[in-house]
This record gives sequence, structure tokens and C-alpha cells, in this order.
Amino acid sequence: MAYYKIKHKLPNRTRIFIPSIKGSPINSRKIQFHFSKIKGIISSQCNYKTGSLILYYDYNIVGFEEILKQLQLLFPERKKSLKKIKTKKRKASFIQRLLEVILLTAFMGYFLIKKIIFKQTIKQSMFSLPGIIAMLAGIPVFEKATKDLIEKREITLHQFLAASTILGLALGEALTSLEIIWVMRCSMLVQDYITERSRKEIRKLLEISEKQVFLVVDGVEVEIDPERLKKGDVISAHSLEKIAVDGEIVSGKAFIDESYITGRAVPVLKKTGDKVFAGTIVKDGKIHIKAEKVGKDTYLSRMLQMIEDSLEVKAPIQTKADELASKLTKLGGTFTLTTLLLTQSLYRALSVMLVMSCPCATILAASTAISAAISNAARKNVLIKGGIYLEEFGKCDVICFDKTGTITIDEPQVKTVIPCVKDISKEGVLSLAAMAEAHSQHPLAYAIQNSIDNKGFNAPAHTNYEIKKGEGVIARLNQSKIIVGNEKLMSRYKIGIKPWEKQTKMLLDQGETVIFVAKDKKLLGIMGISNTVRPGTKETLAALRRDGFSEINLITGDHELIGGKISNELNFDGYYASLLPDEKANIIKKIQDKKKKIIMVGDGINDALALAHADVGIAMGAGGSEVAIEAADIALASNEIDKIPYLRNLSRETIKIINQNYALAVGSNLGGVVLGFFGWLTPFMAGILHITHSLGVLANSSRLLSYEDKTKK
Repeated sequence: MAYYKIKHKLPNRTRIFIPSIKGSPINSRKIQFHFSKIKGIISSQCNYKTGSLILYYDYNIVGFEEILKQLQLLFPERKKSLKKIKTKKRKASFIQRLLEVILLTAFMGYFLIKKIIFKQTIKQSMFSLPGIIAMLAGIPVFEKATKDLIEKREITLHQFLAASTILGLALGEALTSLEIIWVMRCSMLVQDYITERSRKEIRKLLEISEKQVFLVVDGVEVEIDPERLKKGDVISAHSLEKIAVDGEIVSGKAFIDESYITGRAVPVLKKTGDKVFAGTIVKDGKIHIKAEKVGKDTYLSRMLQMIEDSLEVKAPIQTKADELASKLTKLGGTFTLTTLLLTQSLYRALSVMLVMSCPCATILAASTAISAAISNAARKNVLIKGGIYLEEFGKCDVICFDKTGTITIDEPQVKTVIPCVKDISKEGVLSLAAMAEAHSQHPLAYAIQNSIDNKGFNAPAHTNYEIKKGEGVIARLNQSKIIVGNEKLMSRYKIGIKPWEKQTKMLLDQGETVIFVAKDKKLLGIMGISNTVRPGTKETLAALRRDGFSEINLITGDHELIGGKISNELNFDGYYASLLPDEKANIIKKIQDKKKKIIMVGDGINDALALAHADVGIAMGAGGSEVAIEAADIALASNEIDKIPYLRNLSRETIKIINQNYALAVGSNLGGVVLGFFGWLTPFMAGILHITHSLGVLANSSRLLSYEDKTKK
């Protein structure tokens, strides 16, 4: 039986950790090819460095159980437990690799100064000092080349490098062999630096650790190591201190800077009973917090891990880079052999070989740009879960928006309350509605809760609670059933609302969302909740239309009249109203059936199905919501709707820079071949050219780290 671990699963996307592909390119390619041939699999991506298999599929054609069966067919001989997998030796640290390159560079400098400046003869036999250094430094290359030959049975980059090194040593050109190893090590170091720098940028942005934490024990604050904290502990947080846990305030109040979580620059007043997050800062005040999540389980730590994982999710354009690099490696062998045959010059052939031996700049062309773009977005409180979504964003031609909490502000207000029976007041209607909605995360529920808070009275506590997605909630109060929701929910429970049609229409004409409150089978009241359009929405939609979207739609679970009113007000191309969550997902699928790529923008909670079905799903205002982060491909921590045109332009700028990188990498390689062929490029200069164009790709990609949307007015 095959062994694996499901890391992440949505209806159309699954990420699986498979130990047997980690470190094994042949197994990785085998499983990727296998799944690409299965009907219903849209895309299969394997990363042998992380051991991850990412599948995109149409679950109407191929089910998840079938995917698991296919895994078992591929690896039937595996019977080991995950716990028994031997831990591989840790990869050498970046500092260690840097020291190795510095040492090699020092040797190179010593030999070249001795040869060029002092005109001294340097022994270059296989067992001379340069030869011995080249052989020792090249051991990892020889090992990798041998492994590739056994597993892949084809010519790879490492075999080409090994052959170049051995040929140089055999022909008494040990210094040239040392140059080859030096070029390879420098290129690998550049690639490692780029990846590590992207991760460092993100870690710095989301740094949540504190040097000291004060644990409250019997009323006394005791300083402890943050790593010793556990769930249930109570800690104190004072002014200008960073909170170290996710938890609930049990005493005190303070203004909290939650900009890392929500993107809001203004500190928020938090008091007893409110939730706080690790990484946020107490600007003023003192609070005691009961820890609910600590260490790697905190929201911000999980978000950091997701961003780091996203750097490993290859976009299609990155896969093309790998394919192009492979072709260039094979082409390099042909050019080298051709040069040797036509010029009869080993010197020229080695120069051509050195230029073409490491197509690192080609490999870096896409990965560096995408890493920089993801880092840029993270700096603006935008989580992009992989390069594939960044690339797809620029290709989509249809965009759909949810209404509540997306197009309209996420803090609506109760504008109207109409009691429908004599023995209940407006406050009574509000109180029952607040009781039922006590645990709901919907923006309309917040409006009801805020309304009773502002009026200064409390709602009774319910004994049972059930969410009816897209319709409302049902709660138990003593022996009665309190039903709060829309017209569909009332119809489901056969609660008569027809006598109140006039009042309902009046609220809808005013642009208010209508919520009914009933007890058992009796209608008690009607509430009208405002739908204030989010500032900047009209300008954002106009910018998206100018940017080439052929269709911009509104998708809402609200009443037809409300959907139509807002659609007309904001000039949407179309709208779909009175929809349940699964019906929203069906609308997305119908648009996709027209061969269109679609972006869905929602709150990430009630729109999880629609977000999952879209080519790119964006959750707005996802800060602090793990549900939203899990549901979306891209999550905006804040509710800044103008971040959507920014993402569109970032996507296109990234593709533009990747294409520039390709031109630089391939052009300089081919130019080097011509120069080497005619003897105008020495092996040493070929190595310098190789390093230079790799650094050029790095510098060009680095522009994305500071990218700002110039079209934003």
C-alpha cells in the first residue's frame, strides 16, 4: 500500500505529501506523467525537492478516492509508516555553501594572479593542486551525475558538468575544470540566495516571536521562554509589547495594532471577551490573554507557512523554464561537439561548453520573478498561494463579485425594525435576532450584534444553534425555535410573510436587505439592514473594465431587487441574485463552460464553494479568518478592493519580467557560443559571462520587490 499524507484538500484541488518522490526526480516525473493522462485531471505538478504532489481536477469526473487508488497503483511495494522514514542528512546551510564558494574563489584568484600577473607556469595535471581541488569540489556533481544516469537513463545537466570537468582534467586543463566547478557553485549559490532572500523578507514581515513573555501565575507575572507556552496559559501584554499567542482577553482593555492581520492601520480597542492574535502589538493598555493557540499553530505562523509553501508551487511558466533549460543543456553538448569538430580547437570547445554547461539563468528566469512578486504582495498584506495563481490572474477575462462584505462594507447597520405582533417591541425583535446570530460570522450578524451593543442591552443565551447556509440561522430558546433569515428560510418553515409584502417591498426599494425574525411558526418582526457600497468600488470596477475584463458580474444571495439595484448603480455587466452557496458555484461553472477563465471575489466564508470552483478565488477581508485563508487561492487581509487591479498589474508585470529574463538568459548563452566558436572568449571569460547573466536575471527580478502599481490614482 502506498503511503502519503493529505496536506490540503478542496473540491477541485489537493496537495499530497509523498515521501517516495522527495529527492527523486524520476519518481516525481513518473507520478506527474501518470496523473496527467487520467481523465478529469486538469493539472498535475510534482516537486521532488519538497515531496509535494499538487492536483487540480474536475471532481465531477474523477473523485478523490480514485486519486488515492492511483497512488496505491503507482507505489504498491511501499509498506513503511511515515514515522519510520529515515531522516535524511540536513542540506548544508547557506552560510556553509557561501564559505565553500569564497574558498573556491580565493583559489581561483590565486591561480589566475600567479598565471596572468606573475607569468608563472601552473601545473595542470589531474593530480596537481588545481586538479585535486577541482576533484574534491566536484564530488557532489559526480555523485549527482551517477545517480541521474542510473535513475533517469538520460543526459542531464549534472552529467554534462561532470563530463566537462573530467575532460578538462584528462587533457591537462585542470584550471579549466576548476573554472567549471566554480561557475556551477556560484550559480547554485545565486539561486539559493534568491530563494532564501524571499523567505527572509516574508519572515521579517510576519515575525511574531517575542524575546520574553510574562506568564500570569496566581496573580504574579513570571518571565518565561515563549517556547514553553501551552494552550490554556494566561499571559500579560503591556503597552508596546507584541502578543505571543492567539487567544481571548480575560481581563483588561487595550488598543491593539492588528495591521499584520487585517491590514487596518488604526489600532482597535479590545476588551474582555475579544479575540487577539499573535504578532499584533499592544499600542496602549494592559491585558491578560488566555492562550488558545501557541507557536506554530497561531494564525500568523500558519499564514507564514502557507506563503513559504507557495514559493514551491510552480506556475506553468516555471515548468516551461525547466523544459527550456533541459533543451539548452542538450543543445550545449551538440554545440560543443560541433565546435571541436569544425575548429579542431579544444580551447574553443571548452569555452562553448562552459557557456552552455549551466543554464541556471534560464531556470532562474521564472522562479526569481515569481518569488519576488509573492514577497511584494505579502508586504501589502496579500497572500498568494502559488505562482500558478499569479500567472492565471493576468489571463482571466471574467471577474465575479459577491455582494455582502465584498462590494458592500463589512460593517452594515440595522436601519429599520418593524414589529409584526403587538406584544413585542423593536428591542425585543433585535434581542431575539442577536441571540440567534450570536456565533455567526456573517457581516449581517455583526450588524445585529453591533445594534444591540450600541443600544446598551444584552441578548438572551440560546441552547442550540444551526446555520442554514445562504438562508439564515435557527436557535433554541427554552422550548421555542427562533428562526432568523431571508424569505427562503421562512418559506422552508412555512412561516407566513405575505401580509407584510408592502413593508418588505418598501425596505427593498430603500436598498435594505430584509431579515425576518420568527418564533416557532409565528412572524415576530422584520429588519432592514443597510447595503452601503464600499468606497472606491466604482473606480475599481472601471479600472478592471479598462484593463480588459470582458465581463464583470455580481453574484449574491440577497433579494433580486437588491441585486438589481446595486448592479445598476455600479454598472455591472450582469447579476445573479437569491442564490445559495452551491448555486453560486454552479454559476461559476456555467461561465467556465463557455471557455472563459474566471476570478471569484468573496468573503471566503459563505463563498468557499464558488472560490474553489473559480480559476482564481480571492477572499477579501480574510485577516484572522482561517476559513477564508484555506478557501481562497489569494487572500487579502484587508478590505481594500483596489488591491484587485494591483494584483492584475502585478501578474502582468511578473510575466513581462520573466520574458525579459528568458531573452537575457538565452541571448547571452547563444552570444557566448558564437564568441567561443571564433576563439574570442576564453574559458575564464565564459565563466564570468555565465555568472554575469545569472546576476542580471536576479537584478531584473528584484525590481518586483519594490513594484508599485503606477496605474493607481
